[in-house]
Formats: sequence, C-alpha cells, structure tokens
Amino acid sequence: MVDDILDATIDTATLGKAAGKDTQDHKPNYVSILGLEPSRQLVRQLGDRADTCTGTDLITHRLH
Repeated sequence: MVDDILDATIDTATLGKAAGKDTQDHKPNYVSILGLEPSRQLVRQLGDRADTCTGTDLITHRLH
C-alpha cells in the first residue's frame, strides 16, 4: 500500500525508480481503486492496529 502511495506522490529521483509507472501501465493498485487519501487513511489504520496487537492477538484473531 505504501509503495502505491509513494508511486503516486514522489518524483522519480526521490523514489529511486520510475514514478507513476503503475498509472502508466494501467495497473490497479490501492490508490487507483480507493483514491489517495483513503489509501493513506487505510495505511494509518492498519499501522495503528499493528501497534496495538501482539503476536498472540494475531494468532487468536486468526483462529476465531
């Protein structure tokens, strides 16, 4: 997800690879499907969730 956001927002020199390649290649990604801001919000939400989980929480969640 972060790679999709960087591809859409960072220039080639900073990114270290061709920026905008996903769009140029008509490749679906989080930004093209959800939009830039919703993709950023999802990254933040998942990061927050990861910060509050332990390994045991993840295993328990997968079992239920």
